[in-house]
Amino acid sequence: MNRPPHVAVSGELGSGKSSVARRLAEHFSLRMVSTGDIQRSIARSLNLSTLETNWLAERDHVIDSKVDQVTRDLGTEPEPIVFDSRMAWYMVPNSYKIHLLVDPLIAAKRLHSTRSSPTEQYESASHARELAEERYRSEQRRFLTTYGVDVFRLRNYHLVIDSSGADVEQVLEVILRHLDHEPAAESRPNLYVHPRRIMPDRPTWRQDASSGSSAVKVCYSRPTFCSVEGHRAALDAVAREETLVEAELIVEGSEPVGSGLTATDHINQLTREPWVELWREQYGLECSSALH
Repeated sequence: MNRPPHVAVSGELGSGKSSVARRLAEHFSLRMVSTGDIQRSIARSLNLSTLETNWLAERDHVIDSKVDQVTRDLGTEPEPIVFDSRMAWYMVPNSYKIHLLVDPLIAAKRLHSTRSSPTEQYESASHARELAEERYRSEQRRFLTTYGVDVFRLRNYHLVIDSSGADVEQVLEVILRHLDHEPAAESRPNLYVHPRRIMPDRPTWRQDASSGSSAVKVCYSRPTFCSVEGHRAALDAVAREETLVEAELIVEGSEPVGSGLTATDHINQLTREPWVELWREQYGLECSSALH
């Protein structure tokens, strides 16, 4: 396999993006640049936590400008670089763009158990989840305001992987497989999801599972996936105890699903249905975590 061009690895907190970026850089013997390290250095110099630095960056664009300019400059280097960065996919347009997802409950447990530094302190898993969501909202606001882009929109990327049940090597295997081929159109990313996170979109999922073999097609509104077709494929993957199933992203976020509803509206309605709790009890939304 030839070495790739610049690779931008983005991801949610606790998704393992730094571990994956580091492993990818090691695999190809490439330089890795972490913009998170740059921001944490700024946070330490200001005697602030990472979240407090995010809040400051919402008011003072100088912080983001410094980090972003470093990323842009490095993106012009002829030698390929692996970026561990929320925004490198945008700052380095010619990069291969990867985004990692994770179930928020699993992310919280990872953050609480593996991270402790002057800029990131978590008293409990619930505290980690609360602060992670605050950082998510802060970063989403900042990048929407500054650049007019939603860093958490899946269609921004060539490849999206849910690391909720997959370890670093499993994620790396998927990435290497796709780096060997032409990138997917960013409007329809290659998507791999933990099958237990894919909620059926109707209460007849048991009957639906008894027939049909089409690939799973999904609707997405962070952090929830629901199948719009082919839920049998997701249930088959659960039965085989697989940690990733390939899915086709049909609609996400504010995109319309019909009848005047957006993907977010549709999923919000589904999660209020009484049969959803039965589905959760039988298949569960949470899975064991192997990524560190």
